[in-house]
Amino acid sequence: MRAIAKLTLAAGALALAGCMVGPKYERPATPTPAGYRGADSVQIADSARTIADLPWFEYFRDSTLQALVRQALVGNFDLTIATARVAQAQAFYGIAHSPAYPQIDLNAGASANQRSVNVNGASAGNRYYGLYSVDLGLNWELDLWGRVRSLSASAQAQYLATEEARRGVLISLIASVSQAYFDLRELDYELAISQATLQTRLGTLQLFTQRFQGGVASGLEVAQAQGDVAVTQAAIPDLERRIAQQENLINFLLGKGPGPIGRPTVVDTGFIVPSIPVGLPSTLLQRRPDVLAAEQELISTNADIGVAKADYFPRISLFGLLGLAGSQFNTLGNANSVIASAGGALLQPIYAGGRIKSNVALQYARRDEAIAAYLKATQSAFREASDAIIATQKSSQVRVFTTAQAVALKEAARLARVRYDGGLSNYLEVLDADRRYYQAQTELAQSIGAQMDSYVQLYLSLGGGWADSTQASEKK
Repeated sequence: MRAIAKLTLAAGALALAGCMVGPKYERPATPTPAGYRGADSVQIADSARTIADLPWFEYFRDSTLQALVRQALVGNFDLTIATARVAQAQAFYGIAHSPAYPQIDLNAGASANQRSVNVNGASAGNRYYGLYSVDLGLNWELDLWGRVRSLSASAQAQYLATEEARRGVLISLIASVSQAYFDLRELDYELAISQATLQTRLGTLQLFTQRFQGGVASGLEVAQAQGDVAVTQAAIPDLERRIAQQENLINFLLGKGPGPIGRPTVVDTGFIVPSIPVGLPSTLLQRRPDVLAAEQELISTNADIGVAKADYFPRISLFGLLGLAGSQFNTLGNANSVIASAGGALLQPIYAGGRIKSNVALQYARRDEAIAAYLKATQSAFREASDAIIATQKSSQVRVFTTAQAVALKEAARLARVRYDGGLSNYLEVLDADRRYYQAQTELAQSIGAQMDSYVQLYLSLGGGWADSTQASEKK
């Protein structure tokens, strides 16, 4: 027993004194711009501030959208899959890290045996005997070269990468629900415009039909009015189709079957996100889950090099056994029943046909790939953030212009009707003005939807704190 204890203490000291044969991880130098392209008009004095600090439920305050997002956080299939993968990676890390500790097993056995009379001169009286044993076995690989530590580091990095991937799925899910909801509201607005326009055009058709029957209007004016009614009627079922499909999409994101989405009947077109800073590009690399996951993948491949290199060196293991054994069960408590053993083993590869060398080369190549993937993720993050910033600016400008266009064409349609009623123009001028106003209203609705989508993409591209705010939102 003393020998086993001394051997274990010595082994622990050797393991702690062991070296790591793999390369030390260093983050690749990343070209980071001083600012985002197009961000001048959204930056404020405190450039460290960013809208990504806002929880999603404070960024978009639509109560219907918030309820949909919370349902998605519970029922979405992709998020459930990602969460299960995190649990798998965490368990695998526990498995990979376990060899860092001594492996102790309990063994117990009982057997009834019969000797052969023809062997060792056994007599008929002592041919039968029992054998009982209980012992603790110990086996421990001394991690002198860091093989086990590298395995553990690689598995830990994979676990962290999986967790970042889950956060990425969470961010994408909430962004997808938000964008799908705003697209649905845009379609609602377009449908309301078409329905109101249809009622106006039906009234006009009825008026000109009566005037035609009275000999006041021409058949051309009636035909033009009929054509405008048909155009509007055709637009309504197409919009209803798109609305139903958009509702089905939202339900799918929520993990539900196809069906309607409850929402206010009145469409709010006055939502405007205030000008808020976007922060510095350097903070983006600390927020984006895809960048963080790519770095963890790089850390994992770097640790795998250490695992591969450790195969060049001897693998030393200690083993020991302490237990009791006897031919009768009631003798196991005697001091004479104690059994013990201790020892060690060394395994040194001599010739492996180039397997170790090739495996080391493979791990270096995998690390080179991971470096490129990390650098690609960082540059993609900068590009997406810049694209989103530009999109929010330009979509806001488009909305201003389409609003002005709709206001002007509404007045033009009114004046055209006044001129017609005063006998100063024919009805073709009125129909043309109505068509242009209808198109302007549709373009305004689409510009509002595009603006809302751009704000969703901006918050998403900046790596907003969707995940960190989930629990807080559920407590509200």
